Amino acid sequence: MSLKSKILLLTLLPMLLFSLSITLFSRDQSNQLSQIEIQTIEESLLRSRERELRHYTEIARALLLPLAKDSTPDSLSQQRAIYLLNSLSYGDDGYFFAYAESDSKKLLTAPVNSDNNQQIDQINPKAADIISRLMQLAKTGGGYHRYLWEKPSSLEIEDKLSYVELFEPWGWTFGTGLYLDDVSRELTKIRSVVKKNIRNTFFTMLAMSLAAMMVVFLLGLAVNLHEHHLADKKLQRLAYKSIQFQITERRRFARELHDGINQTMVSIRYQLEKIQSEANQKQKNEIEKPLERLTSVIRDVRKISHDLRPIVLDDLGLAPAVKNLVEEFSERTGAHTELSIELAGKKLYEELEITIYRVVQEALGNISNHADASHVKMSLIIQDDMATLKLRDNGCGFTLEKKQNGIGLRNMKERVELLGGQFSLQSSPNAGTLIIATLPLSLKDNIS
Repeated sequence: MSLKSKILLLTLLPMLLFSLSITLFSRDQSNQLSQIEIQTIEESLLRSRERELRHYTEIARALLLPLAKDSTPDSLSQQRAIYLLNSLSYGDDGYFFAYAESDSKKLLTAPVNSDNNQQIDQINPKAADIISRLMQLAKTGGGYHRYLWEKPSSLEIEDKLSYVELFEPWGWTFGTGLYLDDVSRELTKIRSVVKKNIRNTFFTMLAMSLAAMMVVFLLGLAVNLHEHHLADKKLQRLAYKSIQFQITERRRFARELHDGINQTMVSIRYQLEKIQSEANQKQKNEIEKPLERLTSVIRDVRKISHDLRPIVLDDLGLAPAVKNLVEEFSERTGAHTELSIELAGKKLYEELEITIYRVVQEALGNISNHADASHVKMSLIIQDDMATLKLRDNGCGFTLEKKQNGIGLRNMKERVELLGGQFSLQSSPNAGTLIIATLPLSLKDNIS
């Protein structure tokens, strides 16, 4: 792992842990606040039910008091009171109940569709304890009691809240109650909504944290790519300056060899030839071998000078130099060649001319040494500020995976890409080879 990657990781990891901690803390706080809020809502709903029950009980008491004060015998007044309480139902399951102190197990009143003569043990097995608690509350001034009781409309055991008072004239414990299943449903709905909101908030914060880290990562990546791009530009400028320096030095060395050492050796050869022409046979034989060696050295020096810097480029230009390479290749190999050069009257900068020349030289050398081709077609076209070189042969071809990393091919590719161009190679066994090199004409100005 690179140093930059480690620094980026050290930056993102604390941010990830911090964001996760904040998100989890926020979720826990939201859960606690939601529980408090739900509890507050539940208490508010219960207080509302309590006020409602007390109000109903006050109404019932106001209706019973005239009956208790009437001169009618108590048994008749109590029957009328029981009838009145049974008729005071409200809603689907709202009813009044009353228990006499003398017989707490008997329900004096009854809910809708029930028998008021049934014993409380038949209504609820735990009813005795519940009624006992209700009667104690009534004797101490009245109060609220929450318990489980059968709901008349569904015959299911439901949570119920009742308010009871003591009706002193007859010693009755009477009151009314409300079933809290609607409150439970409301609270369940609220809990579901709150839970959903907390979950959505959690995932939203998590997504925002991940998005923030992604932004940091992308910014780091962009900075890294930008730095690499700048480094590539600097490397390209440095390589370009190196090429310029090499070209200058090669030109100087080539000129020194061609105009200096080579000319001196040519002059020496002429002098030896003149001496040989005037010497006797024995002397001629003695001079012949050194003269041949000198001629060979002159050829070698010319070749080295040409390899360092193609003099023909300076003397004639790119098009004649390339044509000369193609003609020499055709004479050397016997292959038929087709050459098309369209420079559109443009003078290419020096580095581009040398690159094109060397690519053609290397490609023709590869064809000569490896392709066994009988036909070679080459074109060099200038169009839309781009120079496009194409070279195709009908040789034996090769598998790209095995040969594309060869020194000659790699040199061609590096030369082209160094000037901002693109190099492509197409080949397959027994199908020949196609080389395409595309180079911009304006790269020199951009690099400078």
